[in-house]
Amino acid sequence: MEKVSKVTNTPKKYIRKLDNVGRISVPPKVFDAMEIFENTNVIIFIDKITQDIVLKKYDSSCIFCGTKENTFMLHDLDFYVCKNCNKEDIAIEIVRYRYKKVQIPKGRRLNIPSNIRKVLNISVGDSVSLFMEDKNTLRIQPVKKQEVS
Repeated sequence: MEKVSKVTNTPKKYIRKLDNVGRISVPPKVFDAMEIFENTNVIIFIDKITQDIVLKKYDSSCIFCGTKENTFMLHDLDFYVCKNCNKEDIAIEIVRYRYKKVQIPKGRRLNIPSNIRKVLNISVGDSVSLFMEDKNTLRIQPVKKQEVS
């Protein structure tokens, strides 16, 4: 169960540093709450609007709304969309804008792909903030240098 701030009613944020190969350690309780275990496939991409890194569990649910009803794989792009959210132009843009399917390794350390780190100008040793948006979505935000002290 995720901790929620009593004052703001917002999910708890975790600050983590990228190790020397670009991985971050995600708290086990976060992955457990998302039902992400060793060898689970996840998708990782950049939210073009917020510039957050988004991690979602990979399955046949719609990448936009999360429904599992009436979904189909969009043009072999390796993710699913439902008939209601068939936003082909947006989906193709997501793929162009740094999308990757990855598998969670033993130890559940998340490797942030180098192409995604490059777009967001995140380097080894930089800090990121992690928070669960909902049960299916983990958001990762670069932490500005002056915020870390």
